[in-house]
Amino acid sequence: MKKGNRKGLSPVISTILMIALVIAISGGVFLWTRGYVSKAGAETLEQQTCSQAIYKIRDFCYEDQAVYNVDTKTNEQSRKIKFNVRNENSKTEIYGFLVYLDYNSKDTKLISTLPYNTIPTQDVKSVESDFFSDTNEIKQIRSVPEIESQKKIIVCSGKETIVNWGEMKAC
Repeated sequence: MKKGNRKGLSPVISTILMIALVIAISGGVFLWTRGYVSKAGAETLEQQTCSQAIYKIRDFCYEDQAVYNVDTKTNEQSRKIKFNVRNENSKTEIYGFLVYLDYNSKDTKLISTLPYNTIPTQDVKSVESDFFSDTNEIKQIRSVPEIESQKKIIVCSGKETIVNWGEMKAC
């Protein structure tokens, strides 16, 4: 067998194949890590947005009211939560609040706030929840602010205000 008759890849083709292999591996690593980076960026945006929520809540109280039940065709005693919020940030509007009832049985019920509760910067606004009737065994009330950022509503769970039900008074 002669030395000149060996078949193989030329150095140019082998260099091109090695460059293509490196590009393919780099692309795979990029696609694999891109998901992690975008999730971390989204969390950072939410954390930054929520850190701008600076507010004070005062005058937590409940109001009893008879509400007509269309199913039973009777008036039922119901309550709603009221509180005043002062938005102390000069840049961020508070979109609204989620109000949760935490029960002694570890159950939680979300009672939504009424619409149009956006609190402009440096403003005070009264917030009211929807009516609820199951007041037995309520342990505490949690109010969680919502902020609108880049056309997305962000719930700032780390900024919640908690009030024990025993501390609540009638309005």
